[in-house]
Amino acid sequence: MRPGLRRLLYLLAGCAAAALALRLAPEPWIETGYARSVYPLLLRGLSSPAASVGFSLTEPAALVAGAVGVGLAWRTRLRSGFWLGLGGVAAGGWLLFQGVWGVNYHRAPLAESLGLDVRPSTSEELATYAGQLLLETGRRRPAEPPPAPEVGLADASALFQAVPAGPQAERWAFLAVAPGAAPAKPLVGSELLSWLGLLGFYDPFLAEPNVNVRAPRTSIPFVALHEIAHQRGIASEDEASFVAIALGRDLGGPHVAYSCLWQATVHTLGALSGVDPEAAKALWAEADPGVKADVEAWRAWRAAHASPLEGAARAVNDGYLRSQGVHDGVESYGRVVDLLLAEHRARGR
Repeated sequence: MRPGLRRLLYLLAGCAAAALALRLAPEPWIETGYARSVYPLLLRGLSSPAASVGFSLTEPAALVAGAVGVGLAWRTRLRSGFWLGLGGVAAGGWLLFQGVWGVNYHRAPLAESLGLDVRPSTSEELATYAGQLLLETGRRRPAEPPPAPEVGLADASALFQAVPAGPQAERWAFLAVAPGAAPAKPLVGSELLSWLGLLGFYDPFLAEPNVNVRAPRTSIPFVALHEIAHQRGIASEDEASFVAIALGRDLGGPHVAYSCLWQATVHTLGALSGVDPEAAKALWAEADPGVKADVEAWRAWRAAHASPLEGAARAVNDGYLRSQGVHDGVESYGRVVDLLLAEHRARGR
């Protein structure tokens, strides 16, 4: 057996062993042995370069990595070891990804850390909560227009950085704390993300949250908080959304709070429409005109950027989430409503 093939087989065997270990390791071990101990140290180190610059470091890093990759592929395309090398790079990249962040997909459920009782809800309970949430969202909609995207990013980043020392420090003590972590960054390529149907993403290799600033401004603070939640070790999409909504709603300024409440309302009414369309329609008919206008602006933006690229990006994201053990893929985003309802019950509202 050729040495290159032997090394590749060893690396693939290591990947398989790591994947099996992740599936078999008890959640408490991952929570205490990685998420709350090793990961904060990794985050501090990885985030330093991105925290030192005011622009997204992910974009130039991706361009350089892409150019190097294409160059190497072109130079070695006719060599017998090309595909072996490519497989080795892919396997090594997967192991690196798991080590610096992917393990967080297997930590203890957020509901367990917060002491929330997540259980199925009745359509009546969901309708009651949706109605209350819709009223609160309308009451807290700012009279002035949303600020510039960069301001929304700064407000969201400052809020999350202050949480460990703020009034809810005990509640969020389980989050990985990294003083000086990179804030949410605006992407120069935001227009491309718009055509892909993406609002933002987290770069785990540079520990950098990135946000599409060409999206409607109503969504920007929520998206920034969502991506920063990923940075702090909250991997699951529904849990990152819940952290963003809970923090923004309770501790954020007017625009941050409204952005998070608006997103919670959209998710909750969507869930209600799936089980009781008439109830959802009746509630929406009584909604605040400003909230309705923001939803229409969102729909218009989505319609203006509809393209086959969006479907492809969704399929890639779905496959990625399933590969990390998220059994329902992109549908997992909607599970944030279960967490919101659990918190609603805990508050006795």
